[in-house]
Amino acid sequence: MPQLLQAQDNGIYQISGMVISKTSSEVVPFVRVQVNHTRRGAISNSEGFYSIPVGSADTLYFSHIGYHDSKLIVRDYLEEYQGDLSSGYLYVVNYLLEDS
Repeated sequence: MPQLLQAQDNGIYQISGMVISKTSSEVVPFVRVQVNHTRRGAISNSEGFYSIPVGSADTLYFSHIGYHDSKLIVRDYLEEYQGDLSSGYLYVVNYLLEDS
């Protein structure tokens, strides 16, 4: 499922999305989503959905028992994005891989 990244005039983005298992393609509920070096975070709901504000220099860390940690570096994603940035909306996909 795509995540929505919405640009704000003040340089803050709102990322909303779902966390999905890379192995089974099912949603992963109650995943911890943490913004690097801050106390800001979120927990995905029972359907794997979360929403959290970030800046372009932030990194999001995803963690859940039984899965490898994952991260999303916002700046790297913005630099590699091939779509139209003028609307302020970007689509991101992030998956968690089960521990072996």
